[in-house]
Amino acid sequence: MGKSLENMEEKRIDFLKERAREFFEEAKELFNKKRYNLSAFNLEQAIQLFLKYLNWQKIWRLAKNSLFVRVDPRFGQSLSIQENFKVLSRK
Repeated sequence: MGKSLENMEEKRIDFLKERAREFFEEAKELFNKKRYNLSAFNLEQAIQLFLKYLNWQKIWRLAKNSLFVRVDPRFGQSLSIQENFKVLSRK
């Protein structure tokens, strides 16, 4: 896998973490202003984004460090998990 692809994917994953942090900071500010409903909403968004970040980080680590193989019945080719994701996203 090329370094540019790795960097691009890591930036996409880090984007989720940064958005989670922004929502969390906003939730703290709103809580201090006693705007509890909006604070709870922002906290919920922060948690959801952070969980997505953790999930994608784990998936990416598996994809980067392991070779999951699928045999294409038409050609008998072995495909890595990244190639499978590309195939699945076309459908």
